[in-house]
Amino acid sequence: YWDQAAVVRERLTEDLPSYGGSPLFVGHSNGGIVSRWAAQDLSGTPGPLQPRGVVTLVSPHRGAPLADPRRVALG
Repeated sequence: YWDQAAVVRERLTEDLPSYGGSPLFVGHSNGGIVSRWAAQDLSGTPGPLQPRGVVTLVSPHRGAPLADPRRVALG
Protein backbone atom coordinates (compact mmCIF):
# COMPACT_ATOMS: atom_id res chain seq x y z
CA TYR A 1 0.00 0.00 0.00
CA TRP A 2 2.86 2.35 0.74
CA ASP A 3 4.03 2.30 -2.91
CA GLN A 4 0.51 3.04 -4.15
CA ALA A 5 0.14 5.87 -1.62
CA ALA A 6 3.46 7.32 -2.81
CA VAL A 7 2.12 7.38 -6.38
CA VAL A 8 -1.00 9.22 -5.15
CA ARG A 9 1.21 11.77 -3.37
CA GLU A 10 3.31 12.27 -6.50
CA ARG A 11 0.26 12.81 -8.70
CA LEU A 12 -1.30 15.23 -6.21
CA THR A 13 1.92 17.22 -6.02
CA GLU A 14 1.89 17.53 -9.81
CA ASP A 15 -1.83 18.06 -10.43
CA LEU A 16 -3.26 19.82 -7.38
CA PRO A 17 -2.05 23.33 -8.28
CA SER A 18 -4.26 23.27 -11.38
CA TYR A 19 -7.35 22.31 -9.31
CA GLY A 20 -6.82 24.36 -6.16
CA GLY A 21 -8.14 23.49 -2.74
CA SER A 22 -7.27 20.53 -0.55
CA PRO A 23 -7.83 16.89 -1.53
CA LEU A 24 -10.70 14.80 -0.24
CA PHE A 25 -9.89 11.11 -0.66
CA VAL A 26 -12.65 8.73 -1.69
CA GLY A 27 -11.93 5.05 -2.19
CA HIS A 28 -13.76 1.77 -2.60
CA SER A 29 -12.43 -1.59 -1.35
CA ASN A 30 -8.64 -1.65 -1.83
CA GLY A 31 -8.79 1.96 -3.03
CA GLY A 32 -10.11 2.95 0.39
CA ILE A 33 -7.07 1.45 2.05
CA VAL A 34 -4.73 3.21 -0.37
CA SER A 35 -6.66 6.47 0.19
CA ARG A 36 -6.26 6.13 3.96
CA TRP A 37 -2.51 5.48 3.62
CA ALA A 38 -2.11 8.46 1.28
CA ALA A 39 -4.07 10.75 3.59
CA GLN A 40 -2.01 9.62 6.57
CA ASP A 41 1.17 10.25 4.59
CA LEU A 42 0.01 13.78 3.70
CA SER A 43 -1.57 14.62 7.08
CA GLY A 44 1.48 16.52 8.36
CA THR A 45 1.97 18.42 5.11
CA PRO A 46 1.21 22.13 5.41
CA GLY A 47 -0.63 23.97 2.68
CA PRO A 48 -2.87 22.68 -0.10
CA LEU A 49 -1.70 19.05 0.19
CA GLN A 50 -3.22 18.81 3.69
CA PRO A 51 -6.18 16.42 3.17
CA ARG A 52 -9.72 17.52 4.04
CA GLY A 53 -10.76 13.98 4.82
CA VAL A 54 -11.14 10.37 3.74
CA VAL A 55 -14.30 8.52 2.72
CA THR A 56 -14.06 4.76 2.25
CA LEU A 57 -16.68 2.30 1.06
CA VAL A 58 -16.50 -1.43 1.78
CA SER A 59 -12.78 -1.23 2.57
CA PRO A 60 -11.29 -4.07 4.65
CA HIS A 61 -9.27 -1.89 7.05
CA ARG A 62 -8.93 -4.79 9.49
CA GLY A 63 -8.16 -7.34 6.79
CA ALA A 64 -10.37 -9.59 4.73
CA PRO A 65 -11.65 -12.84 6.26
CA LEU A 66 -10.97 -14.71 3.02
CA ALA A 67 -7.32 -13.64 3.17
CA ASP A 68 -6.88 -15.40 6.52
CA PRO A 69 -5.37 -18.83 5.78
CA ARG A 70 -6.80 -20.20 9.04
CA ARG A 71 -10.33 -19.66 7.70
CA VAL A 72 -9.84 -21.25 4.28
CA ALA A 73 -11.36 -24.72 4.08
CA LEU A 74 -9.08 -27.27 2.54
CA GLY A 75 -10.54 -30.16 0.70
